[in-house]
Amino acid sequence: KIAVGKNYTVAKLIKKNYPNFKLIEVNSTKEALKLVSNDKAFAAIDIMPVIVYNINKYEFSNLKISGKTSWNFKLRFMLSKNNTPL
Repeated sequence: KIAVGKNYTVAKLIKKNYPNFKLIEVNSTKEALKLVSNDKAFAAIDIMPVIVYNINKYEFSNLKISGKTSWNFKLRFMLSKNNTPL
């Protein structure tokens, strides 16, 4: 069981490349990590900065990053048109 965000690209990639894996689609990284912390999922997948931030912010002291996938995603930012200087 792997916890991933609903409609995340990585969820689609796992479904396509590993059809026998059971995915638990969640609404947030916090929710995914909580499932792993409570032994309801074996792993959670998200981009590294988000995983690190959530582990630290919500003090998941029983979790650690044990590896990474072979997939690479470009980090993108979305800004409101009201923030044109950015």
